[in-house]
Amino acid sequence: MGQVSVICHTEVAGRYKLKVYKGDGTLRLETPWFDNLITNYGMERFADTIALCPQCYIGRSGTVPAVGNTQLGSLIATANSVTAPVYTFFDGPQAFWRAYKIFTFNAGNATGDVQEVGIGSSPTTLFSRALVQGVEEVPITITVLADEKLEVYYERRNYLDKTDVITAFDMSLNHIITAHSATIRVSDIDLIPDLFSGFGPTRLNGVSFTAYQQGNLATVYEPLSGISAGASLASAAAYIPNSHYIDYTFQFDISAALFANNVRSAMFTTTQSRYQMLFSPTIIKTSRDRMRFSVRHSWSRFVP
Repeated sequence: MGQVSVICHTEVAGRYKLKVYKGDGTLRLETPWFDNLITNYGMERFADTIALCPQCYIGRSGTVPAVGNTQLGSLIATANSVTAPVYTFFDGPQAFWRAYKIFTFNAGNATGDVQEVGIGSSPTTLFSRALVQGVEEVPITITVLADEKLEVYYERRNYLDKTDVITAFDMSLNHIITAHSATIRVSDIDLIPDLFSGFGPTRLNGVSFTAYQQGNLATVYEPLSGISAGASLASAAAYIPNSHYIDYTFQFDISAALFANNVRSAMFTTTQSRYQMLFSPTIIKTSRDRMRFSVRHSWSRFVP
């Protein structure tokens, strides 16, 4: 059996925009986009839920948000409708995936002075919150009249590091231990995953590991291709609270991944990322061997 101690890391972020429409449907007010604070509770939700932030909330408190918050300072209302996410990919040295949803507070639902906004699965379990901000990131108050509609845009981002990372590992096959390295590179970066979904209670939602015979990495825009074999068994370790990582184990049985030119590369996919890896030297697996890979997926708040 063998093990690869590979760490695949994702940086997460989010931001808001608010729009107020008059009773006749004309736009009266629009804020610029402003950054959110993903709470500690929100950072934990990546590990054990599928729907990260299905509801939106507004409030009237001007208290500065803190990472330990789980609710707004003074709740006014909960959004009563939401659009399907819109996805966009932004390339460049600092590439990122972007998806936003629009939460609508219909006339009469958001009446009052709005100073804060948040999203989550309930008013007391916030994934994210922020003070409403105007130009130059200055907190402001928005007054919504009884006949006006409020739209809250919430955007999720995953930032992508296009730099290759090399990690060392030992592989034991047929009781012979050999030293290897894995060159890790992001993959398929122009295909955007569901940024509003976490890993789910089993930690295996959307997770896969595939071994390849291909002897070179693809570009960051492409997947590996050619002869391949999926893992025979996948498992996830119990999540450690506040660790912000999940450890996966992928096993290939004796009849799997028997390639004429050995196991040279692999693809690792989750709901939040996709990575390819190239092994050196190649892994020589025979019909006598079971092969096991261990991969850690971690996440943190994006820091500009």
